Amino acid sequence: MIFVAGTLTVKPALLAEDPSLGLVNVLEQWTDDAALAVHLKQPWVVEFFNKYVGHLLAINIKVYDISGERALPAM
Repeated sequence: MIFVAGTLTVKPALLAEDPSLGLVNVLEQWTDDAALAVHLKQPWVVEFFNKYVGHLLAINIKVYDISGERALPAM
């Protein structure tokens, strides 16, 4: 399993979690790199990035490999 996590910084006029900074958080879970690659090639994803690439100021996204998942321990 992999996680994709990081931030996109966009021109503040776009929808953003922190409009003053133009910050958009990204957190996705995928089975593996192949599944992520299929997602990134989907027509709507390609169309989205082509439409908004001119509004991106920075991309800081990484892929993290994880060995599994478990429930949050009781508190």
